[in-house]
Amino acid sequence: MCDFKEKYFRKLKYKSKYVNLEYEEASEIYESAKKEFITAVSEYAYKNKKDNPLKSSEVIKEKTTSSLNGGEVKKVYRDIALKTHPDKLCNCDEDEIEEKKEIYNKAIKARNENDIDTLMRLASDLNIEMEPMSMDSLEDLEKQIEKKEKEIESMHKDIAWIWYYENKQGRKNILDNIFKSV
Repeated sequence: MCDFKEKYFRKLKYKSKYVNLEYEEASEIYESAKKEFITAVSEYAYKNKKDNPLKSSEVIKEKTTSSLNGGEVKKVYRDIALKTHPDKLCNCDEDEIEEKKEIYNKAIKARNENDIDTLMRLASDLNIEMEPMSMDSLEDLEKQIEKKEKEIESMHKDIAWIWYYENKQGRKNILDNIFKSV
């Protein structure tokens, strides 16, 4: 059973790294797509003397909760803090100090949000050996990874993303359809 748990943990660790890289890339593209899309919708509304349908939209952010073992989160956080805490960086150059401060701040945020996925990735980036986690924590980690995968899928299905990857005629058709339905 212990061998299974170690393999499961290792698999989740690598999957987490991959999904996080994909998430970062998708987020950057999505933010750019949203900005361009919002601008295009506003310009279309102005040119065609129509009400902008995006003015009334509201984004609701979902709060995440987790049943992760607080001790495991604290242990990973402590290991990261030992390598990145500003008081421990006296023998480092300026660039390294800034990089480690950024990692430290990300670790604080992840600890406060019980985000073992981010903590695990930061620990891996710092070459910190992690102790095996409980099955409950591994299952929670897998749920966090799945949630990120769903967020990526949601970005890919968003109208701004679809519009962003369309050619000029496709973009125009999307805008026409948006304003027909308003």
